[in-house]
Amino acid sequence: MVAIPIIKNETRVIEKNITKYKNKINQVEKELFEAQLEYQYLSSPGVLTDKIQKYSNTNYKNLELSQIYINIENFLSEKRKQTKIIANEEKNN
Repeated sequence: MVAIPIIKNETRVIEKNITKYKNKINQVEKELFEAQLEYQYLSSPGVLTDKIQKYSNTNYKNLELSQIYINIENFLSEKRKQTKIIANEEKNN
């Protein structure tokens, strides 16, 4: 008979902790959503272009699709080709 009130008290404490953690999880999820939304807005091409034009004196150009590398291996391969071409031109001069 003594065990029943102890178990009920422990159950209430556990339920309160669960509720507290659920509230914390909801708060963190809300903050995460807001951070993701802010990131998506701030990193959008239009916003970035406006900020660069407003705060920078550097004149940036858009890249052509062929100038964008899918992965680092493609980039390094292209760099090696360019290096070989430059080396061959220097030999010939």
